[in-house]
Amino acid sequence: MFDIGWTEMALIAVVAVIVIGPKELPKVMRELGTWVARARGMSRVFMDQLEEMSRQSGLDEVRKEAEAIRRMDPMRQIEKAIDPDGALKSQVSDLANIGAPLEPSLPPPARPTPSDEGASLPVSPATDKPAAQTTGPAAATPAVGTPRGPGEAAS
Repeated sequence: MFDIGWTEMALIAVVAVIVIGPKELPKVMRELGTWVARARGMSRVFMDQLEEMSRQSGLDEVRKEAEAIRRMDPMRQIEKAIDPDGALKSQVSDLANIGAPLEPSLPPPARPTPSDEGASLPVSPATDKPAAQTTGPAAATPAVGTPRGPGEAAS
């Protein structure tokens, strides 16, 4: 109700013992219990009176109608309207059990042909061949910093 946890209750009890004192604490607790019981009794009477007024004014019927609407299942009602005897549902489940495809199968994606592979490489202007297949001095030159031979220094 007030969302008071055990730690808050312990703190309130310690403060009550300090402020009220151990002698007066039982009397105060008894009086507090009496007030809480009276408040609960009055709230119970108030709720009973509200329920009686709602029954007299017809709100009870409105509450029942609202509950019926809340329990309504539109999917089941649509299913009953489309397939009242359940024949369509059983046929669909039979097809699913057989393993027949419900969707048409799509053809596999096309694979590239060998003539298409070279077309995607950049062409060298000097040889008119794809750059990956070029041969000659540029392809034979070692990387910078690599020794070229036994007596040669790296550049």
